[in-house]
Amino acid sequence: MPYIGLNIDRLDEKIKLGYNKIASEFALHSGIKRECLNRTIEIDIDGNGKIIFSENIVPYFTNSLIEAIYEEFRPLMEPNYPTHTLILFTEEKNNGRYVLYCYIELYSTFQNYVILNHDYHQEESHIYHQTIMKPKILDTSVGDDLRQSLRRSHEMFMKVIDNDEVLDPLEKIIRKRIDSLSEYELSILEKEVDIIEDSI
Repeated sequence: MPYIGLNIDRLDEKIKLGYNKIASEFALHSGIKRECLNRTIEIDIDGNGKIIFSENIVPYFTNSLIEAIYEEFRPLMEPNYPTHTLILFTEEKNNGRYVLYCYIELYSTFQNYVILNHDYHQEESHIYHQTIMKPKILDTSVGDDLRQSLRRSHEMFMKVIDNDEVLDPLEKIIRKRIDSLSEYELSILEKEVDIIEDSI
């Protein structure tokens, strides 16, 4: 199979600009002014804007056991897999201001955070979710769709961790993965599952 970027000049730069374009357009669609997107849009003195890259893309990686196991079995667990997902959100800083991010996930595979603004003035939370397998945008009920997916996953993890005798084939596969954990790792996983329960 040929390399996907064969004969494309400056592919890395184009991919980064593409991520920034996606994040910027979703932010604008969500009502955020382009002047607030100073890490992704540069506006000249005539008011013309252009997409820029400002070392503002951070790759997603799992930082907990439950995330790692979920990512491993995600194609089997998510009914709408694969999907495109955009999540616009803020993280509060010590001074009461916010960092504005857009999490971008393409084909449930390419996962990155785009920083849109390091000094934003208010909280934001917007989600867009589209399944690839069906011509259906899940935008209106995306929060419910993601929460239902999390709840299903949480219930499955609880059942598998409790090692109920009646496990379906997928749960048995996950049980084998959990059995490979050390006692310490299992105790961490159980705490992480409890945290998810509290948040959904």
